[in-house]
Amino acid sequence: MTISWSIAGLPPAYLERTWRVAVPDHLRAQVDDFIARTKFFDLPESAGGNDPDGRDMGTYSITVVDRSRAHTVRFSDSTQSADLAAFRAWLDQNLASLA
Repeated sequence: MTISWSIAGLPPAYLERTWRVAVPDHLRAQVDDFIARTKFFDLPESAGGNDPDGRDMGTYSITVVDRSRAHTVRFSDSTQSADLAAFRAWLDQNLASLA
């Protein structure tokens, strides 16, 4: 399984930052749990952007490639669910150093 994710629109640079990593075997169960909890492969490709009046709000994408399945979800601070936000935070905390 390979996961890539990106963050854009946040200070200090406001530029898109992207990570890509093959999920290590010892973390696979946790990733599978997030995929099940968020119903990741059933989510729409785009959940929408941020409120136009918002400031310093991020936009994100997560792509999961697992065998023959691949799916990308794009979302923002305004449109992310709590489970999707938790998945994104987990990726940053647990996989960013491997990317």
